[in-house]
Amino acid sequence: MWSPALRRPETLAPSDERAIRSVAERFVRTWSFTTVEMVAGRFRPTRTSTQTRTSIVRRALALMPELRWLDPACEWFSLLDCASPGTATLDKIGSLAGAQRIDREELFAALDKRHTFRDVPHVVIQSYLSTLLARPRTFADGFLARLPREERALVEILRAAGGASDTEALRQHAAALSIDAATVMRLLQTSPLFLREGRGIYRLVGASLVAPAQPSSRQWHATL
Repeated sequence: MWSPALRRPETLAPSDERAIRSVAERFVRTWSFTTVEMVAGRFRPTRTSTQTRTSIVRRALALMPELRWLDPACEWFSLLDCASPGTATLDKIGSLAGAQRIDREELFAALDKRHTFRDVPHVVIQSYLSTLLARPRTFADGFLARLPREERALVEILRAAGGASDTEALRQHAAALSIDAATVMRLLQTSPLFLREGRGIYRLVGASLVAPAQPSSRQWHATL
């Protein structure tokens, strides 16, 4: 005897699948991860359905091989192949540190400079960090040469100082390279490559992983 409980699930419309993927990718590109409910809140089905938007979103997400759930309830997720602030930060740190292991706490501190994890559950944060660190990656040669001139200068100044320096010394060295104090402070406060070590002290992210250099002032000028 036929029963509603035995009814086959509705076929997912290709247009709905594409729309859900687009919304999910947009959110991940912006925030590095997102939730099913956030995607469902922006998704509009193209046809009438007996299913809830949340159910449709979950079905579409399950078809994405790059999907990674970040919590046991399968509410928070990220997309491994989608460029995001998290992947960009990891690539920056990894290119600076080379083949050395990237520390989880360093990665957390670098990402959280932009309040990435504000109001995010602890289990989601830890799962996301693990997902990032397990992601296959290659660090391109010549990374420093592609940084903006001012950011590259601060990296070299901190390397020459052994990985850390007070802001006054940083401003003085930067001034010799025609970089103003406001630019120095903006980069220290926003770039994931520089972490606050204490009052008035900043260090290079992963300083213990980065081989120190001792370029002279003339060498700095030559490389910038």
